Amino acid sequence: MEIIRKTINKKATLILPAISMLIVGMTHTINLRLHERPTNTSVYEWSCARARELVNQKRNGVLRLLNINQAQWQQIKRNLRPAIERASGMGRNALINIAQIPEGMKQSIYNVLQHPYVQRNLGIARITDDGFKITAERRNGNSIDFMLSGANRIRSPAGASGNTIYLIPELIRRSGYTSAALEATLGHELAHIQHDHVVETVCMQNIYRRQPQRQRASLFDFRAALHEFQRAYETEADIAGTFNNWILLDGAITQFRNIRGRVASAQQDPSHPSVNQRIQYLTEIYQAIQNDTNGTPNRPRPIPQVTQERRQTVLPNIPRATPNVRNSAQNRNRQRANRNRNPRRQQQARRNPARNRNRQRINRNRTQNRNPRRRTQARRALTQNKNRQRINRNRTQNRNPRRRQQARRTTQNRNRQRTNRNRNPRRQTQVRKTTTQNRNRQRVNQNRNPRRRTKARRTPAQNRSRRLQQIRRKRLNNRYRRR
Repeated sequence: MEIIRKTINKKATLILPAISMLIVGMTHTINLRLHERPTNTSVYEWSCARARELVNQKRNGVLRLLNINQAQWQQIKRNLRPAIERASGMGRNALINIAQIPEGMKQSIYNVLQHPYVQRNLGIARITDDGFKITAERRNGNSIDFMLSGANRIRSPAGASGNTIYLIPELIRRSGYTSAALEATLGHELAHIQHDHVVETVCMQNIYRRQPQRQRASLFDFRAALHEFQRAYETEADIAGTFNNWILLDGAITQFRNIRGRVASAQQDPSHPSVNQRIQYLTEIYQAIQNDTNGTPNRPRPIPQVTQERRQTVLPNIPRATPNVRNSAQNRNRQRANRNRNPRRQQQARRNPARNRNRQRINRNRTQNRNPRRRTQARRALTQNKNRQRINRNRTQNRNPRRRQQARRTTQNRNRQRTNRNRNPRRQTQVRKTTTQNRNRQRVNQNRNPRRRTKARRTPAQNRSRRLQQIRRKRLNNRYRRR
C-alpha cells in the first residue's frame, strides 16, 4: 500500500501542475496596454504591434525549448516551406466541394480583397472569378484561392489550408453570420496566410519529431508551449482581420457572443483563446475607438463595389488614344507617338535595346536576302564568322593553362583506352583476324590487275631472263650515248 500511495503522489505532482498550466493558459487575460498608446498612433496599429510582440515572445519560448536559434529557424522555414505547400495542395481535394459560390459570399470576398490593408500587405495584383473559385494573384508569393467546402472536420465557417481559404455555407447559414462577421472571419484567415502562422506551426512539430528522444523536451512541455504560441497568433489574426474598421469589429464581437451561448467551455480548442478572452480584447479595442471619436465612431469610407465588368481585374487599364484621321500616314504617326508616351512601353524599350536591334537586323536581312548576290555574300560572311568564332574560342581555351592540362589529359586517356583495348585477348584476336583479312584483300586486288596477272603467269626463269635482257639494253644504250 505504501508503494501505491507513493506512486499516486508522484503522478499527482506531475499531473496537477500540468492541469494548472492549461487552465492558466486558457484563462490568462491578454493585455494590449492601450493606456500607453501615443496620441499619434491609431488603436488598430497599436493593437497589432502588441499582438506581434506577444507572438514573437511565445515563438522564442518554443525555440528555446527546441534548442534552435533564429538563424537556424529561418533556414528550416525556407527548407520546409515547399514541402508544406505541396502537402496542403495534395490534401485540398478532400476539402473541395465543387459548387458555385453564392453572390453574397462573393461580394464579401471582393470587399475584403479590395481593402487597402490587404492590397498593401498581401500585394494583391489581380482577382479572377470562374464561378467555382475566386483567385487573388499576388505580386510576390503564391496566389490565394477561395472555394466552398463540405468537410465536417472544419468547425469554423471559414478555414485556411496552405494558400486556400474554404467557406462552409451550411455553417455560415446555421450560425447566422452577417456580412460584417463573415468579412472579419475572412480577414482573420488572410492574416494567417500573411504571417505564415500555419507554416511555422508545422515546422515546429517537424523539428520536435526529428530530435533524438533523449535530447528533446517532454511532449507535454512542447504541447503547452506550442498551444501558447498558437493562442498568441490567433489573437493577432483576430485583431489584424478587422482592418481598422469598427463595423467589422462590431460584427466579430456579436458573433463571438452568439458562439458563447452555444459552445461549452469544455469543448473549446486549447490552441485558440477562449471566447471570453476574444470578446474582452475586441471590446477593449472597440471602446478605445469610441473614446477617440467622442462616443460616435465614424463609419469608414465605403469600399467600392465590384461590378460584373470589373471582376476580372482590380488594376485599371491604361486607355490608348485611337484618333480617326483620314490621312493614313498621319494616323500612323499619331499612333506611334501615343505608343511611345505609354510609360510601360518606354520601360520595355529601355530594357530591350538589344532585342530591338536584333529585330531590325533580321528585317534588314530579309529584305536584302532577296538579291541572289546578297545571299551568296551573306553565306560567306556567316561561314567566315563561324570560323573566326571557332579560332577565337580555341585561342582563348589554349591560353588557359587549366584548359591545356585538360586537353593533355584527354589525349592521355585516349592512349590509355587504346592500350587497354589492345590488352584485351578478344580484341587482339580480332586485330589479328582483321590484319590477315586485309593482307588477303590486298593480294586479291593485286591479282585483279591484268598486268599483274601476266607477271604472275610467268615462271621465275622467264622473269630472270627478262631482267637480264633489260640490263643488256641499258648497257647498249649507254654506249651509244657516249659515242
